[in-house]
Parts: sequence; C-alpha cells; structure tokens
Amino acid sequence: MSTLNKRFVLAATLLGIVAVGALVYRVFLAENANAVATNAPRMPLAQPVIAGTVAEKSMPVLLTAIGTVQPVNSVAVRPRLDSQITRVLVQDGGRVEAGDPLFELDRRQLEAQRAQAEAMLARDEAQLAYALRNLQRTQPGISAESAIDEARTSVTTLQAAVRADRASLESLAVQLSHTRIAAPIGGRLGTIAFKVGSIVKASDPQPLVTINQLRPVYLAFSVPESALPVIQQALAAGEVPVKATVSGPDAAHEYGRVSYLENAVDISTHTISVKAFFPNDREQLWPGSYVNVEVTLRQQDHARVVPAQAVQMSQNGTYVFVIDDDDTVTARDVTVDRLVAGEAVIAKGLNPGERIVVVGQLRLTNGARVEVQAAAAEGRK
Repeated sequence: MSTLNKRFVLAATLLGIVAVGALVYRVFLAENANAVATNAPRMPLAQPVIAGTVAEKSMPVLLTAIGTVQPVNSVAVRPRLDSQITRVLVQDGGRVEAGDPLFELDRRQLEAQRAQAEAMLARDEAQLAYALRNLQRTQPGISAESAIDEARTSVTTLQAAVRADRASLESLAVQLSHTRIAAPIGGRLGTIAFKVGSIVKASDPQPLVTINQLRPVYLAFSVPESALPVIQQALAAGEVPVKATVSGPDAAHEYGRVSYLENAVDISTHTISVKAFFPNDREQLWPGSYVNVEVTLRQQDHARVVPAQAVQMSQNGTYVFVIDDDDTVTARDVTVDRLVAGEAVIAKGLNPGERIVVVGQLRLTNGARVEVQAAAAEGRK
C-alpha cells in the first residue's frame, strides 16, 4: 500500500471515531436531561371552581310546617219544614252572597192555612166587637149581676181568641218565609243534593247544599310544643306574617298572619295547633287542601350567609372549603343554623368577606390549589 493510501485510511478512521464519540455524548446528555426532568418536582394542577363570598345581611327566622286550609264559616243548608222543591235558583259549585235565594218550596198549603187563619181572626174580631157593645149595655144596679159577669167573660174570651188568631198568622208568616231558602253566608256552593220536585223534610240528615266561605279562610297547622314560647314572644311583639305556598306547576303564594293558638297542647303528639288568617281574595287556598307554611318569627340582623350548595357533608358534620390568599383551599367545619330560600345561615365557623368554594368541591382536598372561574351570585345585602 502506498503512503498516500495509508494516510487516507488513517484520516477516515479518526473521523469515524470522532463521530461515534459525539453521538455517544449527545445520547448521554439527553438521558441526563430526562432524568433531571423526571426527578424535578412538578407544580400541582389548579382545580377549576366557582367561588363566592360570605355575606352579612338580615335574614328571617322562619318556622316551617304543613298546613290544612279550613273555611272560617261552613253552613249546611237544610229545610225548616216538610215540603216539595219547586225551584232551584243556583247551580252546583256556584258562588253566592249572603241573602241570595237558593231554593223555593211549595207554599200553597201554607197560604191556604193563612187564609183560613185570617178568616178566623176576622170572625173573632167581629164577635169581640159585639161582646164589647153588649158589655156597654149592661149597667150595675140595673142589669143582673150574672148578666154583667157573662158579658165580661165573653169579652175576655174573645180577646184571647183574637190574640191566638194573630199569633197563628204570625206563625204561618214565619213558615211561609221558610219556603224561600236564602244563603246565610257568602261563599262557594258544593253539590246540590236535591233538585226540583224532590220532597224534603226538616229531619233529613243530608243537607240541600253546603256553603263554604272562601274569603277569608283559616290555615291550620301544628308546631312542636318547644316552639310555643317563640311564637308567643313573636305575637307579643306584633303581627306575625305567614306565607302559604300552593303546590303545583306554577306555585302560588298567599300571605296572611297568625290569628290565634289553641288553648291546649295535644298531649299525645306534644304539638300545638296554630290558626293563620288569610284574606284569600284570589281564592287560591281551597278548603281541605295541604299547603307549605312559612311563619316569619323575626328578622336576624348581621347574619352570616353563604349559598346552600357551598356547605358539604361528612361523617364529622358540615364543612366549607375556604379559599386562602394563595388560592389554596382549607376544609373548615361550620355550624349551619338554618336554610332559607337556597341560602345557609352560618352560626359558627365563617367570617364575613371570606372566599369560599361554591361549586367544584368534588376533587378538592386540604391544600389543593384552585383556579376561580367565576364568582357565584351573592345574596342581596
């Protein structure tokens, strides 16, 4: 091999050695970089949450119950004499006012009896007039004593007969008034049990119709015996408002006030019945129906309030995630006093102005970092 070829082979060998060394060095550096990246501590990912603020405002102290609507007045209309219905002047379920005519009964027999009583009165009055004239003709010392006594007796007897005739006419007038049956109260009619032509009796157990007064109504509900002093204190301070919610697709609200408490506690249930008075002008409250009742006992000033969904449950009780200044969270035990319209009144554990997690608690633990997405709507202060 010539000297030139030897030099060429040597140079190529050296270049190959250098290339392999450079490749090994690059692989070594890459592995070290990966090892460093793997062993380096990673920053924890922030969990997205919706936050809110602990508010301080006035909140009502409520008492809730299930109530039953009762009419203030309910009258079962019955006939006061035996007769036949000749006219029905109302319809099933109709509304009436006090004094509106409802039924008319057959009055022909009573009218005949009245005509007979009037004739008897006229007869007795004529006889009384004759007896008075006859008494005037008798004179003491001239007429016989027996004749005078007889004339006086006749006058007295006929005077009594006239009074009896007039009383009989008055009785018949009252009976005739009973042939026209009017509504004793205003309200809503039920089903009319007897129609035209029906024979009715005063002793019938079934009424002709029942009238329930719907404006106003009572709402009756029971509360525990322990709530009695609180309600009494609220009544002593003034009017105690009550809100009734009628269930249904379009829940309606009616507003009234506590009217009175029953005068005794039910010893079997240890509850006391409360009656609330409702004007019920829209007739939303129907007798016999069940409604949800809220009694506002008083207003609590400076109450600490959070959205109810911010409060979580655990085996140890209730807690709330509080957002610290470094956007980490801490689970803090709280005491919930009551829930009002989707808000929780906190008795202990939170301070006004603190940030809390309202939505997104599922993946949170103590010390977890959070990213606030939006602020929850706060209650009105």
